[in-house]
Amino acid sequence: MKLIIQGLVLLAFAGLVQAETVEEQAGQDLEMQNIKTVNRDNGTLRVVTNTLQLTEQRYREVIAGLCQGSGDAEENLEGVNEIRVLNAFAKQGYAFEGGAKACREWNEAPESESDAYISSITRKVRN
Repeated sequence: MKLIIQGLVLLAFAGLVQAETVEEQAGQDLEMQNIKTVNRDNGTLRVVTNTLQLTEQRYREVIAGLCQGSGDAEENLEGVNEIRVLNAFAKQGYAFEGGAKACREWNEAPESESDAYISSITRKVRN
């Protein structure tokens, strides 16, 4: 019985544990978005979705999850200069140029300018 109670206590605190890496934090922020993998190569964060044909709308949902996810985007994305959101084959997608700084600027932009801002720092990518 004592082991069961200890196990329940550990489970209760497991959700409170902070992520240690940018990839772990991104994975937590995107947990509900059916993401295949998240990894980092130098200043580029690569998010591979389970989507066969990635649309711009789906891309924006992922970026919103990262930029407006838990906590401070600049802290969560420290050292990230570009976020690549790719389809399930990691062959087609979009790049969000600017990383943490761009997230802050997007979050601070008036809603009427939000779409124009994200479009100005987005480019299509093919691998």
